Amino acid sequence: MGDRGEFTGFAWTQNGEDIITATLQGVNDKHGKLFKLHTLDAGSNGKFTYAVGTLNFVTKTLVFEAADLAIK
Repeated sequence: MGDRGEFTGFAWTQNGEDIITATLQGVNDKHGKLFKLHTLDAGSNGKFTYAVGTLNFVTKTLVFEAADLAIK
């Protein structure tokens, strides 16, 4: 798909005794050395999160803005 693609992944985090896992699925497009990511994640805590971020493999940085989705 040229400079565009899709991804899936798995993540986990721990806060005190609480461990939360998540499945990740999204799309990306490349702008020069930067990758713009859009992801919709489902957490084991029952929350859905939408995030938009920038990945830079050159500087090894990843910056996201994320918000929980209220799905009823």
